[in-house]
Amino acid sequence: MQKLVSDLAAGGKGGVEAVEALLLLAEWTPYTQKGKAGQVGRGEEDREAWMHVGTALRVGYFLGLDRYAFRLVDETKDPQFSRKRLVWTACYISDRQISIRIGRAFWSRGPGPLTTLRKEDFPSLQPQTLGDEDYASIFQATLELTMLFSNVHDVLYSNPGSSFRSHLSGGYIKYIDDFRSAIYGWKSVWGTLTCRPPDSINGTTH
Repeated sequence: MQKLVSDLAAGGKGGVEAVEALLLLAEWTPYTQKGKAGQVGRGEEDREAWMHVGTALRVGYFLGLDRYAFRLVDETKDPQFSRKRLVWTACYISDRQISIRIGRAFWSRGPGPLTTLRKEDFPSLQPQTLGDEDYASIFQATLELTMLFSNVHDVLYSNPGSSFRSHLSGGYIKYIDDFRSAIYGWKSVWGTLTCRPPDSINGTTH
């Protein structure tokens, strides 16, 4: 695994599946430096996840996946259009979440201007039969919540000097009111969304 990731980082060839694999590694970090660092629990896993997401973004940009965050008129010409849009949106979510967690700047470009991605934009996540998990709705809810909190992060941590001046002048009040309205709006739509618990397998909770 380390060799495959190193090959990608060194400019090796990688397709959409490589981006998917790196995002999975970032989500379930194997922490390959365990034997070298000695002690775990000081952010080592987050650092490794951040590196995996960064490599995924680089490969994604090289493949032009960022274009799929926009509404393209020729989307029907690409048989993998839905997959590529899903992968790039997942890159955006992963980048924002891990960057906020470790206090680093964002790398990825989010959904394009005037692009409002909905669960219908991710057909592979749609329930196929009655009783299937609605992953498309879960993904949309996660995307919208990530965008809300990344906007807050931009306001609070964009520049220490300007943030301090805004705080002294009372400018944060408007941002707090806007965030309160936005999060209430999100909750009014997604507050009743139900899904299986993380440790549920085939409908059975262990």
